[in-house]
Amino acid sequence: MFMTTTATKYKGVILPVTFLLLVFGSLNRAYGDLLYQTTVDINGSPGHLVQVLSLKNNGTEAGCVWWNGSTSQVSSSANPCPVSGITNAGTTGGTTATIASVVGLAANGASYLSVIFNGAEPGSAPGLTIEKLILTFYDPSGVTLYSASLASPYYIPDAGTGGGTSGFLFRMDYDQYTAAQAVAFSGPNFGQNRIGLAAEVSGTAGAAENFYLSAELGTPFPEPAVPEPASLLTVGTGLMGVAFFLKRRKRRSPPAA
Repeated sequence: MFMTTTATKYKGVILPVTFLLLVFGSLNRAYGDLLYQTTVDINGSPGHLVQVLSLKNNGTEAGCVWWNGSTSQVSSSANPCPVSGITNAGTTGGTTATIASVVGLAANGASYLSVIFNGAEPGSAPGLTIEKLILTFYDPSGVTLYSASLASPYYIPDAGTGGGTSGFLFRMDYDQYTAAQAVAFSGPNFGQNRIGLAAEVSGTAGAAENFYLSAELGTPFPEPAVPEPASLLTVGTGLMGVAFFLKRRKRRSPPAA
């Protein structure tokens, strides 16, 4: 009986408050961690690209490279990947990179960091799908500082034959590179922090697929737009609704005995 009375008493308040919470939630909705940005020409593998991960298998290939505090580790059946959701499939190669080793990265910051995928498929092969892509920052002792992952699988209809010349560039969105900047690009020796990568690619055949890091291609994602006047008006209306219902409830309340 008490619960029913209480629910009835605050019914006029619960609805507008719930509505307001939903509005605020929509304005602060999180974006994907890693997003495809553009395709770049990487013919000849120019020197500003730092290779970190290589995967080879027919069908599905998966693996990772990480820093354990003393050396770079490459996943295998005997040395499973510690990154959640990645189960080794095929042959994995590569090495982690320090922030200082990626040209321009230490100076420009996390917003300029790109992960570039280069496929290597037979001419008759169907498209590839990057099912998972996880970028991780480690401190020199091997502690994970920050991690960002692909928002959803990304399909590539034509990855290019052989080694390919097209690089598919992925970058952290504003929220993610801002967070990475704060924890992985701070301190007097942040240039020695390490960058590792984990990935899973389906639809593969032929030679190995490679992943590179760069800070000289593409442009950072812009800051999120300021909420539109209509959105702010909706929030204001919600606040006015809460105030109105509370005031009316107060007027209807009987005086204290």
